[in-house]
Amino acid sequence: MKIAVVGTGMIAREALNALRMVRGVEIPVLCARAHSREKAERMAQEFDIPHVVTDYAELLASHAADFVYLGIVNSAHFDYARQAISAGWNVIVEKPFASTLAETEELIARARAAQSYVFEAMTPLYMPNFRGIVERLPCSGSSASCRRTSPSTRAATTATLRATLLPRLTPPARAAHSMT
Repeated sequence: MKIAVVGTGMIAREALNALRMVRGVEIPVLCARAHSREKAERMAQEFDIPHVVTDYAELLASHAADFVYLGIVNSAHFDYARQAISAGWNVIVEKPFASTLAETEELIARARAAQSYVFEAMTPLYMPNFRGIVERLPCSGSSASCRRTSPSTRAATTATLRATLLPRLTPPARAAHSMT
């Protein structure tokens, strides 16, 4: 999978460090603002990225990758993601996904209409609220992914999640209490 990275700050650097360890992921281009070009050139050399661009519209027009990863200032997430979706890209947006619920809903609607993927770059598996999601999702019927799977697949997935993830997510005091 090819991922174009937008941004040269700390979070983009962390993403690049993680992505270079994933087999099959290639970063063909790094996009930065014009005043950050030198920094982008250094990062490109460090991470073996063949191209640097300073024009986001140029990047979007190139379709040089399968996804665009937005590791930029939070206030620009919505606008950059909207532009990428409009240009036919799949998008990975660093957290926070957007600034408001309305922006989030708009990005999701645009992605659906464009038949593009849009993701928030976060790992919820170790967050305390993930347990509640795991427990409720199979029963909610409100999730598109839940509706797209068969009952047997949902049951198997739920059993696997409960067996492997919930013990790790349950705080010790709660685990002792739930056994009584």
